Amino acid sequence: MNPIRSVKVAIVGAGIAGLSALKIVKQFTDDFVVIDQGPLGTTSARSGCMPSKALTEAANVFHNRHFLPELGISGTRQLQIEPKEVLKRVRLLRDRFIYSPTHAVQQLGDRFILGQASFVTTAPNKPLNISVGSQQIYAEKVIIATGSTPIVPIRWQRFGNRILTSETLFEQETLPDNIVVVGLGRIGLELGLALSRLGSQVTGIEASECIGGISDPEIQYWAQEMFSTELTMYTGKEADLFEEADQLVVQLTGTSTRIEPVEKVLVAMGRKPALDALNLHHIGIEFNSQGLPIINPDTLEACIPNCTNSGIYIVGDANGQRALSHESADEGRIAAFHALAQYRSHGQNNHNAQYQRRVPIHITFTDPQIAYFGLRYEQLDLERTAIGSADFSFQSRALIMGCNKGLVRLYADRQTRCLLGGEMLVPRAEHFAFELACCVHNKMTIDEIAHLPFYHPTMEEGLRTALYALSTDLGETKPEQFLGLQAVFD
Repeated sequence: MNPIRSVKVAIVGAGIAGLSALKIVKQFTDDFVVIDQGPLGTTSARSGCMPSKALTEAANVFHNRHFLPELGISGTRQLQIEPKEVLKRVRLLRDRFIYSPTHAVQQLGDRFILGQASFVTTAPNKPLNISVGSQQIYAEKVIIATGSTPIVPIRWQRFGNRILTSETLFEQETLPDNIVVVGLGRIGLELGLALSRLGSQVTGIEASECIGGISDPEIQYWAQEMFSTELTMYTGKEADLFEEADQLVVQLTGTSTRIEPVEKVLVAMGRKPALDALNLHHIGIEFNSQGLPIINPDTLEACIPNCTNSGIYIVGDANGQRALSHESADEGRIAAFHALAQYRSHGQNNHNAQYQRRVPIHITFTDPQIAYFGLRYEQLDLERTAIGSADFSFQSRALIMGCNKGLVRLYADRQTRCLLGGEMLVPRAEHFAFELACCVHNKMTIDEIAHLPFYHPTMEEGLRTALYALSTDLGETKPEQFLGLQAVFD
């Protein structure tokens, strides 16, 4: 293979963001390379969204044995969980999920390079120079989609395989009898509750006072009340790890509280962009005080001092801004669209066109599920916002299904009556969040949403209860009357 190669576009990273960029790039040029150091397969498929949902599904199905006697189903005390089989299925599904993205890259032939990319000092207004082993790639544009890696404090790394992350948990042959989860954000909370339901004794430690990324104080209160019944939980505390007599001990910093002996510690303290090996300082990329690259929020092009157009785009988890799979996919497309502006045919697309970001949506697959969409509570101007709630403890369909617990909180603008967003802790939140995010996207008012058909009996009727509560707060109790439909019924 030629050790020196020139291309129009180099995509560094073959995860969700990189593959999404590739789909756009291929529409305009075949003059590209994709570089990835491996292992192939997206983070979502290999160690993130997909295997964690497989683990959670097994945990929740097994947990439902407690409800079966209420339905008149006997013999549930004989049900057992086989952790080895659970993890075996998780890995089988994982391998199935990673096949498609891996195959897509392998089909590129010599346009795919397996190896670690590293930038070499480049002269201004010259093609960007990337070193991959013995090869030198000169690219007019570079899209960096290298993803992220779990944050593990350096002082804890000496404990070896007793420290787990989301990237190593699913490789275990069996589950630990006891485990401490450090970090109760979306990942830590989801995995901690699943492990508890699968039979592990779980202690969760969170440095902040909040869990699950929830900002609404009402939802936060109920989340801690509910989930503390399934795992021992400490919030507003940090953890310190050390060994005593070859056994791992976890102590809450500044207190006498100790958890010992500890078989495993799952570190879920967040992730950091995987940029270190790229040597971005060689090309002058600017970073902010948090150590994240400074990028144009509209084009995702990286900033270099005294350089109008750097030609480098940083997307997905690599830019540390919107670490969600669907956002990464969008960012790959945004970057490719702008990187290829000069190659798009006959000016059909405006060079300065901006991609319309989707309504934000986050889901944590606990039971009940946590979700928030649109504006979150912490982003609201409370003087201009109406809030409507619905308690699912009394929701009829949820009661029938044995999952009647949780709370929905919806936010609307007092002046326009438009839905702004919401946070919730309810069963089926993954569906509710999508439905309501569509309403925010379409700038629908509370009255218009309440007039949509709500079949009886369904869980969605709980959303209508929250909408009616919003309407009451806004000054009316019958939203249908605002739509000018009364004459039809007369």
